[in-house]
Amino acid sequence: LLFLGRGDTDHDVVVYLPRDKVVCAGDMVVHPFPYGFSKQPVEWLATLGKLAALDFDHLVPGHGDVQHGKAYLRSVIEMLTSIQDQVKTGIAAGQDLAAVQKSVDLSRFERQMASDDPVKQYFFRIYFAEPAVREAYAALKPAS
Repeated sequence: LLFLGRGDTDHDVVVYLPRDKVVCAGDMVVHPFPYGFSKQPVEWLATLGKLAALDFDHLVPGHGDVQHGKAYLRSVIEMLTSIQDQVKTGIAAGQDLAAVQKSVDLSRFERQMASDDPVKQYFFRIYFAEPAVREAYAALKPAS
């Protein structure tokens, strides 16, 4: 059992079976796209980086299909990095939350993770994109 840092919650624990090259990530990783409600998005991204550094071939997410290899995890890391970079740019430009939410472009990731399925697209936006941008903005905006 490993605590790599906070992810989806304050107390995410990873089960790592190094001989079998299996990692069970809980809701820190969810498929076909993550939950975007993490109250600590900056640390979540760092924690996912530590998870990716482990030697594994199979990732058991908290929900969804078992992932073989690290491609999906890398996509999630890239997507969260993109959100944080875009939110930082919006904050630096003096944008409020509503403006930042309109400016963040996740279309490439939405196509990748939800394809042409309108139901998956809806859930991508509602359960991931909207809360992830909101939480990143809250975490990255300097206190007034």
